[in-house]
Amino acid sequence: ELPSLAALENYLISRERDDLAQAFNAAFPDAKARLEFGELQNGVRRGLRYGEDPKAAYVVEVTVPAAESASWAQWYDAEHVPAVLADGAFVRARRFEIHGEDETKVHSLVVYDAIDADAIEVYRAEAGKRLGDEHAAKFSSAEVKRSVWEWL
Repeated sequence: ELPSLAALENYLISRERDDLAQAFNAAFPDAKARLEFGELQNGVRRGLRYGEDPKAAYVVEVTVPAAESASWAQWYDAEHVPAVLADGAFVRARRFEIHGEDETKVHSLVVYDAIDADAIEVYRAEAGKRLGDEHAAKFSSAEVKRSVWEWL
């Protein structure tokens, strides 16, 4: 039986990434979950584990043809999300699949939590441009919408 969301979040905050991945995979080998956390580079640690709540989110809506969805999801989770988190603007990423009536396309919503909107703008001006171009080149049929949400 899986723990409650609050218990899982407390557990995640207290563990290192590699330890967490190994323990989670050992305890739940059939689970389909991918959890990512990011920290700033150059020795500056920020984010959920260090007492800072996210103040903004970079929200990416992606629609891909159903025939490409498995390869897109594998690439996105294994390569793209870690590259975005490595930039340091974000403290975590969560990807959701939006279920609808159109079975010819797969819709995903990705929420990258950031310390503040300024961090998102720096990302968009620098690494975001390069990573967005890489995404467009690899999956040219994908429809992508990006927005910044700021907590009130």
